[in-house]
Order: sequence, then structure tokens, then C-alpha cells
Amino acid sequence: MKRQAGIGIMSPNLFGVTSPSGLTHMASTSFSQMVQILSACLLMAAMRFGVPPLRGQARGSTVTTNSAASDDTGRYFALVIGVDKYPSPIPQLHTAVKDANAIAEVLKEKYGFQTTLLTDASATRGKILDQIVTYETLLGENDNLLIYYAGHGFQIKEADKSFWLPVDATSPQSSNRISADDLTTGLATLKARHVLVVSDSCYSGGLTRDINSLPVSNPDGAFLRKTLFMRSRTIMSSGRDEPVADGGPDGHSVFAWALLQALNGETQSLFTASTLFYDGVQRAVAGNSEQIPVYQPIRNSGDIGGDFVFHRLTATGAETRTQLAAAPVGFDRGAAYYSARDFTRAVPVFIASCNKGDPRSCMYLGYLYETGGGVAQDYGQAVSLYRKACDAGNAQGCNNLGASYAAGRGVARDYGQAESLYRTACNAANAQGCSNLGYLYEIGRRVAQDYGQALTLYRKACDGGDAGGCTNLGHQHELGHGVAQDYGQALSLYRKACDAGDAQGCNNLGNFYDTGRGIAQDSGQALSLYRKACDGNNAQGCNNLGYLYDAGRGVAQDYGQTASLYRKACDGGFAQGCSNLGYLYEKAHGVAQDYGQAASLYRRACDAGDPRGCTNLGYFHETGRGVAQDYAQALPLYRQACDGGNAQACNNLGYLYETGHGIAQDRGQAASLYRKACDAGNAQACNNLVRSR
Repeated sequence: MKRQAGIGIMSPNLFGVTSPSGLTHMASTSFSQMVQILSACLLMAAMRFGVPPLRGQARGSTVTTNSAASDDTGRYFALVIGVDKYPSPIPQLHTAVKDANAIAEVLKEKYGFQTTLLTDASATRGKILDQIVTYETLLGENDNLLIYYAGHGFQIKEADKSFWLPVDATSPQSSNRISADDLTTGLATLKARHVLVVSDSCYSGGLTRDINSLPVSNPDGAFLRKTLFMRSRTIMSSGRDEPVADGGPDGHSVFAWALLQALNGETQSLFTASTLFYDGVQRAVAGNSEQIPVYQPIRNSGDIGGDFVFHRLTATGAETRTQLAAAPVGFDRGAAYYSARDFTRAVPVFIASCNKGDPRSCMYLGYLYETGGGVAQDYGQAVSLYRKACDAGNAQGCNNLGASYAAGRGVARDYGQAESLYRTACNAANAQGCSNLGYLYEIGRRVAQDYGQALTLYRKACDGGDAGGCTNLGHQHELGHGVAQDYGQALSLYRKACDAGDAQGCNNLGNFYDTGRGIAQDSGQALSLYRKACDGNNAQGCNNLGYLYDAGRGVAQDYGQTASLYRKACDGGFAQGCSNLGYLYEKAHGVAQDYGQAASLYRRACDAGDPRGCTNLGYFHETGRGVAQDYAQALPLYRQACDGGNAQACNNLGYLYETGHGIAQDRGQAASLYRKACDAGNAQACNNLVRSR
């Protein structure tokens, strides 16, 4: 009557649930269990708030070469690339290296940039991408990065793909080419406040996205203050999707000449890249060529509406302060403080502005009360402010109020109210409202379940710029809900969401690499993506990253790291992280053996709805491990887990009925439970069923 004791570590997938590592007795997860876990995961993903995520308080001021404005503008870095000497059969260029040298000099001498110059032989794909990776640790949240590229470009129009050709690209099809996707992925992960890519090559427009409103030329102090603190990822390119000229005035390309003229001629102490472009570069290029230069946000890069701000090295502190002080006290000033993560100073500004009737300030203030940013956390006050914003026509306020009703946070839970508010927000073109409404249709809460409607709403959210909507849309394609199952499409959407900063999208993309669905299996890529998800405070990503350390897959086995990551997942509300951490305490993997601690963690997981946690806690009660032996306690825990789709729990419950432990002996009920577990793939239960006949 052999029966397995505890249940081991769960390997990751989209839901964080599959077969365990190295324990063949464990049954596969049932569909009903997946739905339960999926609902919990998506509920967390669905209730999104529209102001930028909080990532801690503002960094302290940094010593920079640009000292007049160091407290506000941060440090400035530039990666400058120029390639003339391409390998045959790629045509040679004649001005790219000269352009790069001149740009590097003016950025360093007049604007205080710390420059890295890569030209010709040094401008390889590896060195370019390695330098961008270096900036991941070098740059702080207040810093600025400019990347200048002069060289050949290439485009695949049918796939909407654009590429730079570094010096080691032997053809346009070379694996050494650098795609726009390579760049946007790298830029999205940088901590820097502003990143500006300046591309003087053919087909540079492939990095841009179409937008309805362009940045402001000749900004006033209020606009400067706002854009200074709002995160930006923008590109200034010499053309859209057309060839551009190599030669021009003074031995430079037309575009580089215009850019140098604008940088050397600017007299303002602070000015934006949009001012540089519209008042200088665009006009000069148009007057000397047929090129159509472009200045726009980079698509899928995490841009939230700021603009790159140049600071002239010779400007005095008084000049800089005069420009910045022109921002009026109101929403823009509050938003600037908020974006700088100076929440304590943002709160009184938002209060004053909200009291004067600005619904945006009310919404932001509500979010600060919701999260405890700069003020004591108060869900009731957050609800009141969201309602005020919504009543005044602020769609994000309606979305956030709906999320409060859905979560029962600061107000009684009411999915009817949530549905109505999400619909109001969505109808007002709020992408998060559409995504949240789509979730209600997906799970059939308050509205009839309708995967097709959910799909439409998720697509609208994704197209509207909501990265979480792209994740949810990808999930529909993965499961085949409302659309034909398509791993390739799911993969593309998860990548888009991850590149735009959605941690759940990174986790799901990592799972595809982990399992080899829709793409070649790659544990190294999975590790990187799970880490990115975990760093983005996605508890599921931490759990899955912990599993790779536990299994030694894609990384050296390290139980200490495993324990740390499972703890982070558990503390982040992911129930299976608690189960997995409990198992480490049970088996003394990376932590001292402690059955009491294991039992506590299994209980925490079980209370949060994890069937495996209930199964393991039931086994502890059955055997007296870490708790007093009590069959009566084990029985309901096994039943709860069995009803939740855990085959091992059904087998164990059958054993109690067969032996009469904690309940009247009932061999028929035992056989029924063994059959249920056996049908779910539990080999032990199959043996027990045969033996009990």
C-alpha cells in the first residue's frame, strides 16, 4: 500500500504549475487547477493603475561634469558609432567616421558628455551591444544616454524590420546586423531617465512609432520642467524608410552637418531634443536634400512622454534655475515631482491642484494614497479621489476606481461597479480600462463569459499602448481562447509586452523559452527573462527563476539562491513560492531543516489556494511532522486539494478511506478516489486501484 510522502518543487510554466522536479509520483496539473491559478494570476495583472509604477524614492544628486544642473539633469553619457570601411561587397562610406568624431567632440566639449567612440574596426556588433549592456549597471535613474550611429542601414519591408550594419556585417543578411528589436530591448531595460538615439543611416524610420502629437518646439519653463523628469526613449533619424545621402557640406553628411550646426549654435542653457530638431536639424536637412528627417518616440521602448534635455556646459546655475523655476505650481509641477519620485513634495502640489478642480491631480493623488507614496496609505481616501477624478471625466480615474471595486480595496467588492467603470474608461480610450474589461469577459464575472469579446478588448488595449493588454492577448493566443491556438503569435505578443516593461509578459516569454514552445528551448534565455520579470516585482517570475537555480538549468545549482527567490515569490503573494520554500525547509535544501517552518509555509500556501500546499500540510498532519499527528486535520486538507485537481491528494485521501484513519472505512470510496487520481496520471494511485480490487 505504498504512498508517497511529501510533494516536491514545482517547475514553472505560465501558471507556475507543472510536473515537479525529479519526483515521478507527482500527477500533472488538471485543467480546473490551471483555471484557478490562471484566474488569480490574471486578476493581479488586470487591476492595473495608469500612473507610472513606483520604484522607490528618488536617488540622491550625483556629481557630474555638468555641475550647473546636476541636481536636476543627472549625468550625460554618449555612445558614438561611425563605420566607413565595410567588408566587400558592402559599399564603403566616406563621411561616417568624420561625422562620429565631430559629434563626439561637441558632445564632450560643449555639453559635458562622457563619450565612448567606436569607429571602423572597433564598431563590431559585439562591442556595440556590450557597451549598451555596460550602461545597464552604469546608468542611474537620473542619467541620460545618447547613442549616435552613422553607417549603413537595411530594411525588410514585408516584416517591418530595420537593421544597422556594424563593421563585421558581411552582408545585409549577416547574423552580425543589429535589429531595431535588439536596440529597443536594450533601451527598455536601462535605468536612465532619457535615452536619445540619433541615427544617420538608410531606413532609420523603422525604429519609430506613429503618434498623433509631436513634441513641443520652443518649450516654456513648465514644459521643460515636465519633460526633464518624464522618462523618454526617442529617436532622431536622418530619414524615414528611404536611402539617405553620404555626402554634404564641409565633408559631413547633410544630417550630421545640420546636427552639428544646431548643437554648436544653441544659446539656451537648457533645451529639448525636439527644439534641436524642429528649430535646427529638420529645417537645415530639408533645405539641402530630399531626405525627410524624423523625431519621434521609439516604439515598445518604455517611453512615457518626456523628452531628452540638453544642458549647455557653460550655462550658469542661475540661468538653469531661472528656466526651471518658470513651471507654475499645479499639475505639471506635481507630475515633475512625481516622476522624480519625490512623492513627499508631489502630494501638497496635487492636493492644491485637485482642490482647484484638476482631475489629473486627483487621480495621481489617489494613486499615492493607494500605494502610500509620500503619504500614509489610505485606501478609502484613494477611492474618494479616484471617484472625484472619474466624475470629472478622467478616464484613468474611472479605471482605477473600477480596480478598487474589483479588489474590494477601500470599498466593498462589487464587480458590477467595476464592470461599469472599466467600460466607461475603455469607451474614453483608456487602454487599461479595455484590458480590465476584457478580463471580466474572459472569466465570465458580472458579464457572460465571452472569449471573443475578451480578445477584442485585449487587442484594443494592446494597440492602445497597454503592455499588460498585450500579455493578456498573448495568453489568449497561447490557450486558443477566442482565436486559433498560435504559439508564434503568443510569443510575439509576450515579447512586445516584455519589451514595453510588463513583467508578466517577460515571465510568460521566459516560459516559452523554458519549455521550447513556439521557439527553440533555451534555458539561458529563460533565466534572463525570469530574472527580468522578478526584478520587475513579478512574484511568479521569482518563483520560476528560483526553480532554475533549484534544478541547475541554465545556471549552476544554488539552493541558497533558490531559497531567496522562493521567499521573494512567497512574500510577493505567489502561493506556490510558499509551497516551494516549505519544501526546502522540509528537505534542508539551502536552509536548516525545520518541519515547523515548512508546515507554516504549507499552510500559508494552502490558505492562498495552492492545492499542493494543502496536500503537503495534510501529509504533515497525517504523519505528525512539524505538527501534532491528527488524521481529522489531514482529511479536509486532502479533500480540498483533491477537489482543486491535485492527484496526489486524491490518492492520499483514498488511502485514509481504505484504512479507516480519521474516518469510517469505505473501500468503495477509496477505489473511487484512486480511480480519479489514476485518471489524472498518478501511477501510485493506479497501483493502489489494482491492488484494492
